[in-house]
Amino acid sequence: MRTIYKYGLTVGHETELRLPAQAEFRHAASQHRLDIDIVSLWFEVNPDHLLVSRRFIATGTGMPIEHNWEYRATALAAEGRLVWHVFETTP
Repeated sequence: MRTIYKYGLTVGHETELRLPAQAEFRHAASQHRLDIDIVSLWFEVNPDHLLVSRRFIATGTGMPIEHNWEYRATALAAEGRLVWHVFETTP
């Protein structure tokens, strides 16, 4: 059975997430008015699948993008005054 799981990223820090294999990225958003440096990610998953490690980073507009980063989404924070861009990183 598939379902949606939510995970959090701290802006500016590459984060390893343990996701069920074949998890599909669905959405990114900044949910919390006070935690403007946290981006939430939602994935469609099969919770019966084995967990695998995947790495993500959220960074601001104008920041350098490494060659091994694949764009996933953009999330607005602070009522649109801050914009975070989410990338999946590969070794």
